[in-house]
Amino acid sequence: MRRFSFFCLLAIISLLSHIQAAPVPKPTNAKPAIINAGIDKNIEGIREYLVNWARVAVRENEKVANMDIVRRKNDWESWLKKNMRVERVKGTNIVHVSFADGNAKEQAAIINVVVDYYVKNEVGSWRDTLTKSLQRARGRLEALRSRKRVTPEQISRAEEEIKQREEQIQMLPALVEHAKAP
Repeated sequence: MRRFSFFCLLAIISLLSHIQAAPVPKPTNAKPAIINAGIDKNIEGIREYLVNWARVAVRENEKVANMDIVRRKNDWESWLKKNMRVERVKGTNIVHVSFADGNAKEQAAIINVVVDYYVKNEVGSWRDTLTKSLQRARGRLEALRSRKRVTPEQISRAEEEIKQREEQIQMLPALVEHAKAP
């Protein structure tokens, strides 16, 4: 009987070496959203805005607010803050926005809602303010040109103001690409 038990044990051990565990699937993450920060000093502002206002962006979008992953969380605002990743691509003014929890579709939905909220509310208001300022500067230049007694220095200052406003508009952060689920 002992020999039989020993033989069975050897047979089981030899079979175990041939049995392989099923591979563990790799977690799939959404490709991050990409924002061109425009200039270096905008990067920290983007990071703070996206993390702090993620809760508002998600709450205002019914489709995302009603996703199971959001509804399951007791303190979903802290959860959003904890999982929102805003990272600069080294050596560039490019910012990747990603999310650490959920499947790829959920991640992409949350990222895109937050980034869209930022582009619409924050960057949009900057762009509107600068565009209005640019229009006023162009109006002042035209008014100067229509006067009879204008110095070249006055024209030069007005043209410089227009150039500065145009450069400020070009340096605003801009969405390069939305997040995508693979």
